[in-house]
Amino acid sequence: MKNLFIVLSIVCSLVMVGNSFAASADSDSEANSSITTTTTDNSTNKVYNRQFVNPGVTPLPMTNGFFTAPTPDSSFRSIIDIIKVFGEGTEVQFSKGALENLAKGGDLDKHIQVVRGADQVARVYSKETPENDLWLTITYENAKNQVDCVDVTGLMDAEADDAETNSLQVIGEVGLAVIADGNDYMVLTNEGAHRKVEASGWGIGTYTVYGANWDNGKQSGGGGGGLGYAKNETGPEDRPWIQGYFGVKKAE
Repeated sequence: MKNLFIVLSIVCSLVMVGNSFAASADSDSEANSSITTTTTDNSTNKVYNRQFVNPGVTPLPMTNGFFTAPTPDSSFRSIIDIIKVFGEGTEVQFSKGALENLAKGGDLDKHIQVVRGADQVARVYSKETPENDLWLTITYENAKNQVDCVDVTGLMDAEADDAETNSLQVIGEVGLAVIADGNDYMVLTNEGAHRKVEASGWGIGTYTVYGANWDNGKQSGGGGGGLGYAKNETGPEDRPWIQGYFGVKKAE
């Protein structure tokens, strides 16, 4: 009887171990099955290298270069030539009206620097002086000893601001400023023309561009169009200039 109980105990143990092993196997199988079914499928999430077309830029012409030797233009006239035409000896006299006609249309930068005021050197003209009585004598240094014949009240220099302004316009506008300070005498100590290379240009136009991609970014295309116009010019310009001083002419 005792031996039969031992055999039955062994058989029951073996059955329980077998059931336990089968349960463990089923559990592992289910776990593995769960992992497999939840894994992401990257085959439907492709990433493409999208190198779209570039429509480029809109080019405009650059300023032309200047390579030839410059030549003098007609804008510069020496004060000596002006005196030969309009003056006598080494001097020329211009009324205020004549100076206004000379200065008309000129574009220049001028510096009128008064050194001695009216309390130091009495001026010839005032605001009450009739315009018909406003005259300016112009001469050039080395013509004679001007310092001995004029009480200097200030210094001046001026230069044309563009090539369309000539020496007469520069002298005329400076002369008007000298008269406005009450003086009647102007001496040019130096003169010439500043040669400068000028470049200018302008342009107008419109430009459009578009781009697109399709087939989930695997293909792209672009296009554009425009309409424009541009112009430029380059060359040397002569800008007349003068230097000198002014004041009140001494009594002879």
